[in-house]
Amino acid sequence: MLSGLLGVGGAFLVIPVMIYFLGVPTRAAIGSSLGVLLLSSLSGVAAKLSTGQVIVSWAAGLCVGALPGSWTGATLSRQVSARGLRLSLAALVAATAIRMLVDLVTTLRLTPLKAVGTP
Repeated sequence: MLSGLLGVGGAFLVIPVMIYFLGVPTRAAIGSSLGVLLLSSLSGVAAKLSTGQVIVSWAAGLCVGALPGSWTGATLSRQVSARGLRLSLAALVAATAIRMLVDLVTTLRLTPLKAVGTP
């Protein structure tokens, strides 16, 4: 449900819920999240391809880099402890939250306030 509401980015909530509330081991939670991502991505790709919203050459280029990158990440994650993986996820979520907060504050400062009743 969280992934559906928040999109793929909802995984940052799903993984901690699986680990801390459901008792799923860290590696299994990450793998399960990636499995759900794969299935939801395939349906999204099919829909976008059918409506012509994918630039195939760009997508192919991204895949060329993503495949070895994901393989390397999976291989390296075996050498990191489960605690290290959780800390890495926490740092990534914290950095993302800080970035979003900075963007929000910047946007609010740049948006001029209008007087009540003005269009």
